[in-house]
Amino acid sequence: VFISNLIPLYVLVMIAIRRYHRRLYVAYTTFWAIGGLLAMQVRFIGANHVTSHELLAFNTVWLGLQAWELLMWLKARTTTAQFSRAISTALLTAVGSVVGGVVVLTLAGKMTPWTGRFWTLLDPTYAKKYIPIIASVSEHQPTTWATYVFDVHLLVFGAPAGLYFCFKTLSDSQLFLITFALTAIYFSGIMIRLMLVAAPAFVLLGSLAVSTTLYTYAAHLRETAPEEAEPAAGSAAAAAAAAPPALKRSKSKSASKSFTQLPYKREMAFTVCAMLCFGLISYTRHCNWVTSEAYSSPSIVLISGWGPHRVVLDDFREAYYWLRHNTAADARIMSWWV
Repeated sequence: VFISNLIPLYVLVMIAIRRYHRRLYVAYTTFWAIGGLLAMQVRFIGANHVTSHELLAFNTVWLGLQAWELLMWLKARTTTAQFSRAISTALLTAVGSVVGGVVVLTLAGKMTPWTGRFWTLLDPTYAKKYIPIIASVSEHQPTTWATYVFDVHLLVFGAPAGLYFCFKTLSDSQLFLITFALTAIYFSGIMIRLMLVAAPAFVLLGSLAVSTTLYTYAAHLRETAPEEAEPAAGSAAAAAAAAPPALKRSKSKSASKSFTQLPYKREMAFTVCAMLCFGLISYTRHCNWVTSEAYSSPSIVLISGWGPHRVVLDDFREAYYWLRHNTAADARIMSWWV
């Protein structure tokens, strides 16, 4: 559901900032057709991929793109007056058909309504007000800052830097990454279970920040030292003296830039690269520890702590043991997953 709504949101963003092009139409139409057919082969999804309210944006954006391309086709083959009348009629017909179709299908029971979890993503207080049984599930609780640091570690600081670099050189692919990251991080703050969706966004943004930073500062490490550059500078000055006046002016500008360099630039670059390498090593060690200690325990026996402070939580098996000896063999036990 998240991916099927994320891509239409990206298309709408591209249209809003006037970056829509024909390649986007072809890509989205192909994704809609092939992705929809493959999703409907899953028995649990079936026709819900078309009739569910949660995927209404996925199908509505596709219809809107078809209508837009049809209008562009008519515009190339009609006069301005004819096209104005056609676009007014088409807009009224399209909006009326979509709204009427949704209302009729909903009243007829053919379209599944929005679930409580969907409304909770838009309004974090919805479940506590109207569906407290959903709010009681531990996986539906808001994510704490400690959970972010524990799960993504260094990427908590790398993700904002990655967002900055995305906005600095904004392209279509980086715009998709921004849309994906902002929505995933927002939803992960509402439900702790959606950290699984936000983790790839943190990884992509963090890797972009680390890559860009290393590329920038590693270039300073490769620069020639001042004492090694003096002979080359002398030959360059002799060549510049024999150059035409226009070329002399351009070279003087570049030379003035080279003289306005910060002191100890190579040392600072080495320090930044060393700090990044240390952070990446710490991140790798932390990920290995979290995977082995926090996320590798079986579902019945839980283990916490490390070394002499290790604690084994065997509550589930103890509960089963109590039920075996205190209830009838054919008894039915009612419980709620928390």
